[in-house]
Amino acid sequence: MHFFGREDYRRDLIQSITMHGGFHEHSARVLGEDHPLTREIAQGFLTCFDEQLDWSLEDIPDDYLAYRAKLLGE
Repeated sequence: MHFFGREDYRRDLIQSITMHGGFHEHSARVLGEDHPLTREIAQGFLTCFDEQLDWSLEDIPDDYLAYRAKLLGE
């Protein structure tokens, strides 16, 4: 389900991305970057980020862009 159109959807999107980033960091530290669960959490972060249809450059926090680039190996 896309966040677009719901009240406070941007807040929900940011919260979801923030939570996925935190889960990924914890999982990577405990299980390692190559663990299947860590990889699935990283994919969840990317999906949450990429599914948003109306990002504008002003909306995307720099740390999220950096984290996305790190996960993609950019």
